[in-house]
Parts: sequence; C-alpha cells; structure tokens
Amino acid sequence: MEGKSAIESIHKRIGHISVPYKFFVIVWSGFVGAYGLTRQNPNAPIKHRCNKNEKTCRAVRSTYCPSDIVWFYNCLNGLWFPRQTTGQIPQKTSGSSAAVLDDHLYIFGGMIEFAGNSQRHQNDLYRLHLPSLVWEKLSPSGIKPPRCDKGVAWAYEGKVYFFGGYGPRPDLASMNFVFQADITNSNGRMGWNNNFFAYDPFSNSWFKPNTRGVTPDPRAAHSACIVDSRAFIFGGRMGEARTNDLYFIDMSTLTWSRNINAATDRDGPEGRSWLSFNFVSRRKAVVYGGLRQYGIPAMDYWECEFSENYERLVWTKCVTPIEPRVWHQASFCENTHELVIVGGVSKSPYDMEEEDHIDQMKIIAYEPSTLYRLSLNAVVDLYDNSTAKLKCSLLPKVLSDLVISRSIQNVILRS
Repeated sequence: MEGKSAIESIHKRIGHISVPYKFFVIVWSGFVGAYGLTRQNPNAPIKHRCNKNEKTCRAVRSTYCPSDIVWFYNCLNGLWFPRQTTGQIPQKTSGSSAAVLDDHLYIFGGMIEFAGNSQRHQNDLYRLHLPSLVWEKLSPSGIKPPRCDKGVAWAYEGKVYFFGGYGPRPDLASMNFVFQADITNSNGRMGWNNNFFAYDPFSNSWFKPNTRGVTPDPRAAHSACIVDSRAFIFGGRMGEARTNDLYFIDMSTLTWSRNINAATDRDGPEGRSWLSFNFVSRRKAVVYGGLRQYGIPAMDYWECEFSENYERLVWTKCVTPIEPRVWHQASFCENTHELVIVGGVSKSPYDMEEEDHIDQMKIIAYEPSTLYRLSLNAVVDLYDNSTAKLKCSLLPKVLSDLVISRSIQNVILRS
C-alpha cells in the first residue's frame, strides 16, 4: 500500500492528463506549486515567476510530478495504484494532450519543467504501451506540428487527432492555420492556435485532415470529448476572452458544425477555460468547473441534453453546489457510469498558493452502484471496528487484502 505522500500526490496536481482505459482512469504528470504560472513570461525560470517581490514571496517553486509513474484508478473497486514505466520516458510535463488508441496512450506537446535557454513548450509525440508500460518516443514523417500546450486530443478509427493550444509563434512557412498573437502578455511571441492535425500510427506520419465548414477560432485550455463519430469542443480562452462556444466535427465526413450553443433557447454555462466537458451518455454531456471571465473560478456544473442530430441542446444547471475547481481533469468510466474528477485548484492558477490545490477526487455517479461495490464500501466503512476486523480475516485473502488496502487509503485521504 502506498504511503500518505504518494496517495495525496494523485490528487494534488494541475496540468496533468486523465483518460479512461477499460475499467481504469489513468492519470499522468502535471505539477504542484504556488504561482506556477505568469502572464508576463511563461518561459521564465520556474524558481520565481510570480508578480510578488521575490524576497517576500516564500512559496514560489512548482514541483512537477514524476513522468515515469502512471497512476491507475480502478473504477470497480475504488483503489488507486501506481505503475513504474520504462523505455523512452517523456520529461516532466504539464498541459500535454492525451488520447488512448487501442492499448496505447499517446502524449503530445505540453510544457516541460526545465529547458535552460531552450523552449519549454514542446511538440514531441510519445506513446505508452499500457500492457507492458514501455514508453516510445515517436519520430513521425510529415510536417511536425508547432510547439504548444493546453490543447486537446481524441482517437477515431485508428488515428489520433489534436486541436488548438497555446505556444510560441510558428514559422510562417508552416502555418496553415490561424495563430492569434498574445500581444498583452508576450509581445506577440506567444499565442493561441486553431491547428487541427492528426497522427496515423500505421504509417507513423503526421497529416493535415481536409475539413469542411468553418474551423473554430483559436483557443487553449478548452475541453473535448468524442461520442460516436462526433468530436465536441467546448470553451477555452483566446486573448482575454473565455468562451462558451460548443462545436463538433463529424469525423466521418470531417465537417465542422456551427456554434451549436448559440442556437439554444435557454441560458447555459458562462464562458470558461480550464474546465472539463464529458459525455455521460450518448445524448448527455456535463460541463464541470473551470475559470470564468476576469479570473473567477466557477462554482457550478451543468448538464446538456442533445437532440437526435446534435444540432440543438438544452442546458440544465445542477442544483448541487460545488467547491471551485480549476484546471482539473475528468474521465467518464463506462463500466461503472461514473464521472471521475481528479486534481485542480480552488482559485485562478495565476494567483494560487500550494494550499489551494484540491486534495480529494470527486465522483459523480450516473447509475446506481453495483451490489459488489456497495458491499465493498460497507465492509470498508466498518473495518475500523475490531469485530469487523476479526470477521474480515475470515474472508478469502484476495478480498481481505482489498478491504485492508481500501481502508488504509481512505484513512490517508481523510487525514
């Protein structure tokens, strides 16, 4: 069983990736820290990048999570466990784009922890073979996408697709997309893009899909989710604006939709970045948390019901209040019909202290738990009782070990 610091490190992170895989949720990388971001100079040394006086700012260092460790959350029994990886392990990274295709986890881009005088934004592509836990750094043919972080990714019919992000200004010769320069915070050296590109594992090559319709505006810190043959993109930031745009691309025809959120007859969520957008059924999606305009953390979550052709939707604001959660990640486990939310901070990442990291996961169930899970939870809740411990020792070893591990993990997370 992992110790207290290891268990806490699962949840206390931002800039991480979270993806569903079979009956697991996979969490990798990210960072913990105070004042880990700055508008003025994102490439400044990480030891001090806040707007306060260095002599009076006591907690300015960000600690990146180990990149050789991948955490697995078992949705069936509620246990977290780390796995050591080998091979060509990526550097410690935040803001990468991630997707699972077959038994491989693909990681693109992001911002590395240290780079000396080099760019911290990356455009490397890695994949992790999940059964063997061996990393491989890929060297695809074709035009390499520009460096960026805070983009999105999804897999469809044997290929991995990527959209958007924030990073250095690309070379004009290779720019076949819109780049919106960040004039306010980087004098135009950095900016947002609406680059839509893809990777084909069969040919090990980058390629630019030929799309129809109007590509959505540049953005970063948005969220994406694919259902059937449609990949949806919600929210994000460009310039000082945080949007509540909602688009989809029909992957079977590579046709972009209009902003379908503009056609709704009812109010929906305010514009936001660093949110999560997940489908929890074929017609229902959930927007959770995020950072609203003027750097205000969102304290709400919304459900939207789509029409048969996904051209119209109805928003419903969930009445259950939530604590602010920004730059978290959420994955929907189809086996248990649970939305698993990991990480995040309770205020703007530009103003955060280390204690603003949220150290507990959030689970929203969309179907009743199985009898197995209910029984396991009940036994774990009773385990502190000495009589229950005695009876637990009579269980088969596999079940007894599971109850003990869950009980220890629960105690650590509650302390």
